[in-house]
Amino acid sequence: MSYLVLARKYRPQSFDDVVGQGAVVHTLKRAIETERIHHAFLFTGSRGVGKTIIARLLAKCLSCESEITANPCGVCSACTGITEGNWVDVMEIDGASNTSVDDVRNLRESARYQPSASRFKIFIIDEVHMLSKSAFNALLKTLEEPPPHVKFVFATTEPHKIPITILSRCQRYDFGRISKNEILERMQAVLAKESLTVDPAGLGLIADAADGGMRDALSLLDQVLSFAGGEATEAQVAAALGLVDRSQVIALADAILNKDAKNTLLQINDVYQRGIDLRQVMQGLATEMRHLAVSKSTGSLEGLVDMAVDIRAETEARAAAWELKDLQRLFAMALAGVDQLARAEDSKLTLELIALKMVERPPWTEMVAISQAMSRLEALAKGKKPDFAILTDGESPRTPTRITAPIAPSADPIQDAPDAVVTAATIEPAVLEEEPPELSEATVVPEPIPATSVSAEPIEAIDGTEEDETDEPEPIDADELMLENMPLENVEDNWIAFVDQVRQSDRTLAAHMEHAYFGDDSNFQNGKIGLVFKKKLHLSAVSQGQSASFFLHALKEHMGDGAEIQLSYQPEFQETKPSIQMARRRALEKAHAALRSYAQEDPVVQKALSLFGGEIRNVERLI
Repeated sequence: MSYLVLARKYRPQSFDDVVGQGAVVHTLKRAIETERIHHAFLFTGSRGVGKTIIARLLAKCLSCESEITANPCGVCSACTGITEGNWVDVMEIDGASNTSVDDVRNLRESARYQPSASRFKIFIIDEVHMLSKSAFNALLKTLEEPPPHVKFVFATTEPHKIPITILSRCQRYDFGRISKNEILERMQAVLAKESLTVDPAGLGLIADAADGGMRDALSLLDQVLSFAGGEATEAQVAAALGLVDRSQVIALADAILNKDAKNTLLQINDVYQRGIDLRQVMQGLATEMRHLAVSKSTGSLEGLVDMAVDIRAETEARAAAWELKDLQRLFAMALAGVDQLARAEDSKLTLELIALKMVERPPWTEMVAISQAMSRLEALAKGKKPDFAILTDGESPRTPTRITAPIAPSADPIQDAPDAVVTAATIEPAVLEEEPPELSEATVVPEPIPATSVSAEPIEAIDGTEEDETDEPEPIDADELMLENMPLENVEDNWIAFVDQVRQSDRTLAAHMEHAYFGDDSNFQNGKIGLVFKKKLHLSAVSQGQSASFFLHALKEHMGDGAEIQLSYQPEFQETKPSIQMARRRALEKAHAALRSYAQEDPVVQKALSLFGGEIRNVERLI
């Protein structure tokens, strides 16, 4: 006696036996009971969900010898003939092998004749989307106005390939995937009738592999029973079907969560040696990380995942031990790994690389800090004000923190210069070898921040004009802010105070004065000053025209009537003390060096460099 496979042996014989398609069954039964039976039905859905079975059950309901009923007797010649697939008035056509227009013409010719032994002549066309365009066109007229004794039932897994003209003439029913619990219950019922046993975890593997198809589940169960005999364990199910069992997926996931690189690689090597498809392993790992992340986020997997109650409780307990952000990150990495592995030439090496990246992930708190640091950098690049707050779960915003270079304490306030005993005040004219350029052509050096320690009173402009108090202050850049409290080395304090006084009335003149060097015989305290300029531009700015008069006036105000000053142009002058401008540049270089050193020692910066393999090219102080 030939063996009848489980999928055929336990095929539903009535609507009440159908599992997982309640909406479709209910609609069809109501249509039959109310005699609102359409002439063309379209059943769509994935493989193994019951499309062809329900088509045959519908044929039984319409052909039963007793009456048109939603509960056919199952024993009459029509019912038994349809069950056995040899009833003359029910014709099952494979659309994949009968695709031509000639095949459809033969169907139309057959439809013209009355049924031989039933009320209706029923055509069941499986995989109807495989028909050619010409075949569909040939079917249109018959489908739109069929003879009253003809019914069509189309089944397809790809309804989008069917012309809209056909779809509009059919009553469509969408078949959903059968849930895992319904598949498990059906397999347990079949095993009970067969007096066989399979480990519940093994049945879970079969249900997962069936992917919502009952036919696939029963076919896989047949294969397992052939391999293991009357009793099958989870390991035997996995071995028979070439599947990775859930215990190995959990072991791999736990090794990654615990950052155990050695155990992670051993788990991968084990499944590889067993010949299991590593893409299946990656998919299982992504699914497991998804379950853990969802459980941690919602507190329970109930209603969110199709799994047994005890396995669900175990997953929820494992998820509670980990941080949500860490689980979400691992879920994202595993999901990206599924796509990478699908395109990889060497699946083992690719899976090992993905797993090691997951193992060596930095703590999520560091990733948050780095992410926020990158966001601040992006904000600065766009000219926006950065958000300095670094928050973690449960924290409220705190005072912004900044990375700044160590700054030396400010110098003591500069005292006013003592009154000098002078007899006369003269400015010796400078001897120029050629006519200096006009001041309007000069490039003015950006103004530094005024020193806060100057005690001298502001000097009024010689033209008697008053300062415009409505002018808004100019923005201060980061370099000026860094120099604000830093002393200028080897520069006379009184000279700095004098230049700052001049700046309050003539900023351009003060900028040129900052380029002056003190001569060897200069003595600021005695009121005798020799200033040397290396560029004619700066010399001409302070020695000619209105600037010279104002310069003399300012000097008298600051040092008294007896002050003497001599200006000279010496491009090769070997200075012993720096100009104010040179001293500022040196101080700024030291500040930048200190800031860079401070940034390089910051632990977040060091972690970012190790993660991304970059280098520090520039460090700026945030205002």
